[in-house]
Amino acid sequence: MHFANAITLHVASSGGQTNDISESDLFTFTEQDQLDTTIEGFRIVITFHPDWVDNPLLRGHTMPGVRRFTMTAQRDEKGFDPNVPEHYEVVREAYRNVLFLVINRLIDFFKYKQGNPFLRHLNAGHILEWEWLDDAGKVLRSASKGMIFHEFPGFPRTRGSLDSKALKRRDLPELLEAIGTTQGSVSVIAELRLQAQEAIFEGKLSFAVLLLAIATEVAIKTAFFRADRVASEAFDYLEERRQVQITPMELIHKVAKRSFGESFRESNEKEYGDLDNLFRCRNKVAHRGEGVYRDGKEKLRILSRDTLNEWWHSISTLLAWLETKAA
Repeated sequence: MHFANAITLHVASSGGQTNDISESDLFTFTEQDQLDTTIEGFRIVITFHPDWVDNPLLRGHTMPGVRRFTMTAQRDEKGFDPNVPEHYEVVREAYRNVLFLVINRLIDFFKYKQGNPFLRHLNAGHILEWEWLDDAGKVLRSASKGMIFHEFPGFPRTRGSLDSKALKRRDLPELLEAIGTTQGSVSVIAELRLQAQEAIFEGKLSFAVLLLAIATEVAIKTAFFRADRVASEAFDYLEERRQVQITPMELIHKVAKRSFGESFRESNEKEYGDLDNLFRCRNKVAHRGEGVYRDGKEKLRILSRDTLNEWWHSISTLLAWLETKAA
């Protein structure tokens, strides 16, 4: 028998329940309302539903775009019964993978080729319907949008949460103080770290390396020069004219030993090595566009999510260490 898995997607908020402009539906309007192609053994049909969509930056302003599209993946599934768990789970994963693959390629096209801003890769919050149909269009099974979650990014208390925390009762006084106080601007370091965290969760590993390296370098130099503006200006002047060259790693090792009486390398050898590899990898990404690096023993390494998890925690250790020295 021939089956199809059809889903309807919101490329913005689901049912208007969120105002997160980072997930806009601002596809530029197209006269082509349907695409039909074959990818990885599946017949893929995408139907666009043009509509007036909200401007993500200006409330009440709209423009023509694609608020919603329907995508159907079809292939022959012999002996498949969507109501038998042993059949359903395996086949569903294959459909889920190809749907995500194609939709994210579609989003990348609009984002990078068409230049449409505020588009993010598919997540379960965009799904409105998830149905199994036979070749006559009869619905055989429906599933909630949550059924297509692959993993929950930032789930607290896991190694891969990257410092994401759950709110506890003891945090309530701090929360109340935060919402009742006029806050200053968020630091560049915090913004870069947040963007790096999202990039890691999204699998954009090379981009995450660039963000983490910049955040770490800013944190190091801020800690050393923030208190003395004259010294900072002098250092910038000499560095711009290449009369002095010092790396962030030298600052937290030799310079820190001289300034603070303690070297980060000596007190946190493993974390120091992780940061050294981070900057080595940053250089490869910047020079070659590849997430590879040679470690301290000159062994070629390929960047991975696990490696970034380790580097993230080593950076957290460094930031805590710098805070004690700058106090």
